[in-house]
Amino acid sequence: MTQKCYYLAYGSNLHPLRLYERISSSQFIDTVELSGHNVYFHKHCTLDGSGKCNLVYTGNSEHRALAAVYEMDLSQKPLLDEFEGVGYQTVTETIPVAGNNQEVFWYQAIDNFINNSLQPYDWYQQIVVLGSDYHQFPEAYRQHLHSFGSISDPDPERHQDRFGLIERMQEYQHD
Repeated sequence: MTQKCYYLAYGSNLHPLRLYERISSSQFIDTVELSGHNVYFHKHCTLDGSGKCNLVYTGNSEHRALAAVYEMDLSQKPLLDEFEGVGYQTVTETIPVAGNNQEVFWYQAIDNFINNSLQPYDWYQQIVVLGSDYHQFPEAYRQHLHSFGSISDPDPERHQDRFGLIERMQEYQHD
């Protein structure tokens, strides 16, 4: 019997197609709201220098982070670890998911990889926003994701490749 684990996606893996293309065993379970948390684009990516998503506990009751929970084969977690890359640590917490308390894990930036002056590339931000659209998160949340601004990717090949993913995600939304 295959062991399962539950992954809380809040950034570029929020959209089911994006995650499925990385982790073939991923299955969407539910969306969740984490009170006292916020999503920022301030995790320094060592591969391209841009800002990536980070889920932060702020303690501010007005802050709310929205996320999707996916079930996946535990054997594929090392692959997801590779995709997430350097600078993240795994956080595990028990939260309400689909009416039951469930242990989930997510990736959180290590302190020395946080740089509040970073911005995401436009394609990265769009991937995150498409995930929030897919799960029908409120417009105010989408505006929060846009509030960080974005920059153009100086690598035209990577830019073109990621916009190919965006096109597949947009088509997937309309199925």
